[in-house]
Amino acid sequence: MSIQSSLSIFLLIALMSSCVTQRKYDALAQSRDLLDREYQALLGVRDQKNELEAARRNLQQDLVVCKEEMKHQQGVIQGLEVARDDLSRRLEDLIAQNQALLNASSDEKQALVNEILAKESEINRRAIAQDSLAKMMDQRQKRADQLASELAVKEKRIAELNGLLDEREKALSSLRNGLLDALRGYSSADLSVHEENGRVYVSMSQNLLFPSGSDVVDPKGVKALRQLAGVLKVQEDIEILVEGHTDTDGSADLNWDLSVGRASSVVKILTKEGVPAEKVTAAGRAFYLPLTSNDTAEGKARNRRVEIILAPKLEKILQMIGAGK
Repeated sequence: MSIQSSLSIFLLIALMSSCVTQRKYDALAQSRDLLDREYQALLGVRDQKNELEAARRNLQQDLVVCKEEMKHQQGVIQGLEVARDDLSRRLEDLIAQNQALLNASSDEKQALVNEILAKESEINRRAIAQDSLAKMMDQRQKRADQLASELAVKEKRIAELNGLLDEREKALSSLRNGLLDALRGYSSADLSVHEENGRVYVSMSQNLLFPSGSDVVDPKGVKALRQLAGVLKVQEDIEILVEGHTDTDGSADLNWDLSVGRASSVVKILTKEGVPAEKVTAAGRAFYLPLTSNDTAEGKARNRRVEIILAPKLEKILQMIGAGK
């Protein structure tokens, strides 16, 4: 075989290897985007809940101010009514005096008439002011009713959101406890379950699942995955991401292939044991998301793992956020 033929074959193999790595990288990017969208959705839920809480507090403050203003205006109206009654009595007294002074001088009569007219004008002015205050009170009452209605709507939506979030938290806690019960007996170095950022993480070491450098699951690993599948297959509203992780030994290409292969092997066992395939995604992370430094043998052992990330679906919460816009 000529040198030129050998170089052509080598280039062809290199190109094929690059295409495979690119496809796996694209699959990893899609998985990362999925997790990012879920995280952003959770941030949106938290932000809208905070906005609703702030709006409710503002409405409560407006309602208190409105009620205090209504109380003050009621006092003013009562004072005007007392003054009007007093003026009416004085007017009656003046009329009586006018009758008694019909024979008095014209100047005295005119002064008395002027005084009567002045009192009547004051009474009319106070009556107009009383009507204006009554209208203002009516407007204040309508505004108070509107604020109370808006506050009730806000509180209802906050309660519904809190209910969905509480339901989600209870489901996560129940799932975590079920996994702990099902996977009891394994050492913490080989298997751990914890809840973080609204997700449940099941971390399984290479020592439990795979021989060194292999993506074929050991019998003891198959047993553990079957126990895990027994819990996952009955969960209705969760999405499952299986991530393979490696240490820094070897090339990046080798670790990409190994991490993707291990994630795929775990997914195949889970789906074979009854976990719905449409809920499961496999992804390789190579050595790019370590738990700790790869500078020691202990650190490398911790980083060689498969993580199974369980996230509740967010359709109900997202629908409620959309309805509130």
